Amino acid sequence: MKVFSCLLHKEAIENQVPYHPTCKKLGITHLCFAYDLLVFSNGSVRAVAGIRKVLDDFCRSSGLKCNPEKSKLFCAGIPAVEKDFISSCTWFPLDSLPVRYLGVPLISGKLGRVNCQVLVDRITARIRG
Repeated sequence: MKVFSCLLHKEAIENQVPYHPTCKKLGITHLCFAYDLLVFSNGSVRAVAGIRKVLDDFCRSSGLKCNPEKSKLFCAGIPAVEKDFISSCTWFPLDSLPVRYLGVPLISGKLGRVNCQVLVDRITARIRG
């Protein structure tokens, strides 16, 4: 995954995979956790083509490939026509937010107390138990 990280970071620096607007200041292109990978971009056609190129290059060099049956594509603030095009370019099915990842809701905005209440309740119950 270090190789993938380097490939994606290089493409971001060269502006082939433009940063997601809220990730640019921090230089975040993706997050990895165990076998999960979250990739962030501005959703442009150039960004999708760049991400696909990185995934293809990584597959050729490592033999590892994303499983489209276990992958999802989330688009926020992008017209429906572009979402369909992006989905067809990546082989990943479209899904919509919010979803839960490791018990935490993923939303397109800032998380508030209400968004995390289920997680807080679970942690509290476990501590009491």
